[in-house]
Amino acid sequence: MKTKSLAHPSFPRKRESRLVRFAWIPARAPLGRDDDLMGFAQGSAIQMRPHRPKWVRAFAVVITFAMWGAVAEAQQPARIPRIGYVVGASPSAISARIEAFRQGLRELGYVDGKNIAIDWRSAEGKIDRLPALAAELVRLKVSIIVTGGGPATRAAKAAISTIPIVMTNDGDPVGTGLVASLARPGGNITGLSTFAPELSGKRLELLKETIPRRAEAVLVLGGPVLNSDRTKVVDLAIKNRLPATYNVPEFVEAGGLMSYGVNFVDLYRRAAVHVDKILKGQKPTDIPVEQPMKFDFIINLNAAKQIGLTIPPNVLVRANKVIR
Repeated sequence: MKTKSLAHPSFPRKRESRLVRFAWIPARAPLGRDDDLMGFAQGSAIQMRPHRPKWVRAFAVVITFAMWGAVAEAQQPARIPRIGYVVGASPSAISARIEAFRQGLRELGYVDGKNIAIDWRSAEGKIDRLPALAAELVRLKVSIIVTGGGPATRAAKAAISTIPIVMTNDGDPVGTGLVASLARPGGNITGLSTFAPELSGKRLELLKETIPRRAEAVLVLGGPVLNSDRTKVVDLAIKNRLPATYNVPEFVEAGGLMSYGVNFVDLYRRAAVHVDKILKGQKPTDIPVEQPMKFDFIINLNAAKQIGLTIPPNVLVRANKVIR
């Protein structure tokens, strides 16, 4: 009997499968029924799939697993760079610097928690904690260690010689053996230096111009411990009515008389550039250590009033910032 196809002419035609025809003859078929049996055999058909060798099926399984593996790998989130930051001072003591570092990273397209992760570690003014903090960052397998100050840099150097280290500031990295030279640091350390021998002389000069008739004054050189306890240092100078000049503006913001020195906020922002270079493939040994470019002179007139001091106009006019 002829049948009519119901398939629409626009549909793709299916490939016809091979048909295997066979007749089923009962074991106890009655004699004389040959015509019926032949008719049954001719009208019976079972559609069977072509036989596939075992190696074809095995190959298909391998391909399937390979494709799933590729899809799973593509779906896994990319590993973002992990930056370790260690400093001797309390974060609250250098909050403006830390924010400058963050801002420098943002300007270069890095946002903490999105395309980079930063692990912050602070010794809270207890310098003897720095080696353990540096070792902790090494165990975390960070991509780069950023250090805030000489003691932190030395602790990081002692902890690891293969992870790149970016120092935000150090008084004399060549003299202390942190780097071979400013132009060719060597090893795994680069960053920024505060080395400027003329600064102490400049501070003393400004102090003499400010208090020409007074014999006693204080020149505070600073450091992680003093920076963390800067309020106590400032209060002690005010209590004893001693004019004092400091190396960083945080002392003046805490009530100190005046400061002259490197703009540390600028150094921290520039440290982000070194981090960017390393993340893009440059080696620390090939990145020159940079020196300070900005210097600030800040005066606190409230502090001057507390100790009964009048700042000469010729000194006041040279200040970058005056706190009233």
